[in-house]
Amino acid sequence: MKPRKILRRKEAMSRLGCGKTKFSLDYEFHDEADPNIPGADIPRVRALNLGPVNRGFLEHEIDALIDALAKAGGHSESKAKNLKAAREALRDATPPTPRLAQNKEARPGRGRASQTGVTRRQHGVASGGSL
Repeated sequence: MKPRKILRRKEAMSRLGCGKTKFSLDYEFHDEADPNIPGADIPRVRALNLGPVNRGFLEHEIDALIDALAKAGGHSESKAKNLKAAREALRDATPPTPRLAQNKEARPGRGRASQTGVTRRQHGVASGGSL
């Protein structure tokens, strides 16, 4: 029997050829109500807690997932793809924010002192302390 090995998240994502969002949304197990990969009858992989932050995945489970995806010809649905489409729709529905004018006179927060080259102290404006 082949010795079992625990893969860190980065190595598991590399083996599957996907990024963090796709791995987390499509391949990693989170909920009993949604145990399979979207669009396929392939079970998601369960993470092992290696510490307060670190998580790992059994190598043979990742290999079994790859074999099942290859046998099924991949999967047609993707939560990550749907999330990206929703973000793009929200971006397209939101009007663009107006750009601020680029000349010195129109920039907010520019007072008389900065335009004339005279300091605040020369104008007699205190900045939190006494003159």
